[in-house]
Amino acid sequence: MIRNYFNTAIKNLFRNKSFVIINISGLATGIACVILFFLWVTDEISYDKFHKNKDRIYNVLTVWNRTQHNSMSVTPFPLAPTLKERHPEVEEYTRYWQYPALVESNEVKDMDEKIHLVDPGFFRMFSFPLVSGNFDESLLTRSTIILTESAALKYFGDKNPIGKTLTLNKELELYVSGIIKDPPKNSIFDFTMLASILHVDEYRLNDDWSYAGPTYLMLTPGSSSEKFREKVEGIYKERNPESSARMILQEFKNVYLYKDGLPDRIIYVYLFSGIALVILILACINYMNLSTARYVKRSKEIGLRKMNGATRSQIITQFLGESFVFSFASMVLALIIVELIRPVFNDLTLKQLEMHYNEPSLIVGLVVIYLFAAILSGIYPAFVMSSSKPVVAISSSPGSKGNNRLLNMLIILQFSISIALIISAVTINRQVNFIHKKDMGINKDNIILLPFHGDMIDKYDMLRERIMSHPSVIYVSASYDLPFNLTSAVSFVWDDTPIEDRIGVRYNMVDFDFIEAMGIEMADGRSFSEEYASDDSTAYIINESARKLMGVEKAVGRNIRFLHPHLPDHIKTGNIIGVVKDFNIRPVKEETGPLVMKIYRPFYRHMYIKHNNTDLQGLLGFLEDVQNDNYPGMPFYYSFLDDEADKIYSVEFRTGKIILYFTIISIMISCLGLLGMAIYNLELRKKEIAIRKVMASSVSRIIRMILLKYLKWIIISFVVAAPVAFYLTKRWLQQFAYGVKISAFTYGFSLLLVVVITCLTIGFLARRSGQINPVKILKGD
Repeated sequence: MIRNYFNTAIKNLFRNKSFVIINISGLATGIACVILFFLWVTDEISYDKFHKNKDRIYNVLTVWNRTQHNSMSVTPFPLAPTLKERHPEVEEYTRYWQYPALVESNEVKDMDEKIHLVDPGFFRMFSFPLVSGNFDESLLTRSTIILTESAALKYFGDKNPIGKTLTLNKELELYVSGIIKDPPKNSIFDFTMLASILHVDEYRLNDDWSYAGPTYLMLTPGSSSEKFREKVEGIYKERNPESSARMILQEFKNVYLYKDGLPDRIIYVYLFSGIALVILILACINYMNLSTARYVKRSKEIGLRKMNGATRSQIITQFLGESFVFSFASMVLALIIVELIRPVFNDLTLKQLEMHYNEPSLIVGLVVIYLFAAILSGIYPAFVMSSSKPVVAISSSPGSKGNNRLLNMLIILQFSISIALIISAVTINRQVNFIHKKDMGINKDNIILLPFHGDMIDKYDMLRERIMSHPSVIYVSASYDLPFNLTSAVSFVWDDTPIEDRIGVRYNMVDFDFIEAMGIEMADGRSFSEEYASDDSTAYIINESARKLMGVEKAVGRNIRFLHPHLPDHIKTGNIIGVVKDFNIRPVKEETGPLVMKIYRPFYRHMYIKHNNTDLQGLLGFLEDVQNDNYPGMPFYYSFLDDEADKIYSVEFRTGKIILYFTIISIMISCLGLLGMAIYNLELRKKEIAIRKVMASSVSRIIRMILLKYLKWIIISFVVAAPVAFYLTKRWLQQFAYGVKISAFTYGFSLLLVVVITCLTIGFLARRSGQINPVKILKGD
């Protein structure tokens, strides 16, 4: 019997070629989208799941208020060894500190931004496979370094690097004691070399309880993280009794998805999972609609089978079997589509997603998607087609009113999903464009960015003077952090303010002409100037937000004590010489906060060259010549400041494009469903249309009735979709401190777009229906 059902399904495939092409292509497109999103989501949730001890490792977060709205993965460096010493629950710990350096071997010289300093416990906590060497001894002294396989190949070629030396920043010689596998792409750790944390200043490691960098703890089996958190806070409060900050423990397996303890990538996991489910549902609804549209053509077959003794369960089994055959064909086509467009999808998502057909997770995923599509798309047509009585079926009746009501509800659901997707896509792309065009309070245009390396700070004045000699250059300056992404925080007091009233601020160490090069506007006072001898030591500039927190009308001229633990004492105390207007010192997800700037060259990491854009290629060649004269053999690296700003929002930019593209696909799938329902409705009225043509009456009235029915469904769908889209887009926009307003135009545009698509589709089919031969229809041919 099963073979008979299978053979019947195959015959129907070849008997109705146009139907098969439309149905399979629509379902295959939906399944292909779901598979791509499945690969993306699977990759996202796989981050750092390969570590054997992942369930016992915790990231220590510092929280600056009672909620987690201001938390960061930074801790004082003495915290971890103190916890290890006092509490047996701590089995291992490691601190993780970025250490960019100029790296030299006998044949290669390069600037490496991915060197990190760690504690020996790093390798006992995390599962990075050892290729050669000894982890137990490798990081116990200051004289060793571990390379990844790619770094070993880069600096030593095919030679065995164990025991050989690398020079960092022209003064630190380290011998290679181990080689490990490169960190996989699905890890938060991205390093090329690992050296001992002992290269951090001894004071910062042992005595400085200000915020430094990330700390990871591995607790003993059975230890309660909640109970242990109180001990972490206790030690911190003991060392910083006046601080309002507190410590919390974040499960390591959540670090990637919940950056700094707050929902981050997990938002897009839910978003893309929802879109995948929606697209699959749309594709399945299309199958239902198109199958139902074919009902009248197969109703006589069903009626005759029933009259010959076929039971309802046999009819249901037959049509579900057809659905499984259709879905299998669609799955095969979907896999072909995925393989064809996967490289494009990888470029769009900046991932390296692959289809490993022997992986159990992929096999299970594909089977679940196939069963979901086959059952969902086939169950309604099967029950509709099996519910009619034989006499009704032979007379080509469409079925009961209840079935029609359910079919109408599916159409409304389909329209609702499409409208909600269009509203969401338009809103997200408006926000992305807003981010791209937002006035951040600085001028990022025509600024070349060069990294500091080696003894560049010692040669800075000479380099600056030589670069300024180029006719295209307007300003040369430098800073610690990029102006729109300040990562460091500290506090300050002013005049006779007590220490407990200190203000927490972001800070940036900058150079002369920084404010001018960035086009930052002064609100009061003046900028840094080489005409004032003390400006490079005791002068401070704050922003308007910092002045407001001080609670003073006039900040210029006030004394300030900058409570930074790593500045020489003689420059911690100074005076405020100017106040700049607020500009975005953090991504637009965060509000502009208080800022302090001062000149302190030992901290510089970026050099800025502001130019007039008259001879860019000539200027780049000139800068490369300057570098080669001072650092022969060093690769020339440069970037543009506006590109660096865009990188901060790359996730949002890519997300906007992905949602836009897949919204277009969902609209195309919905058009197929609309096509099926239009065929269905016109099929039901074909005799009426034929009679009207014979009687020389207008067919347009029927067309208007059908259009009015669809317009009614669209209005109902809009009423359903609008509040859902409003809620979802509002939730998404809440992650941005600065964003677009939800616009009535977006909703009107989405509604109009669906109406236009519907009218065009129905009009096209109606025109074809108006051209039919009424005699053939009335004869039943």
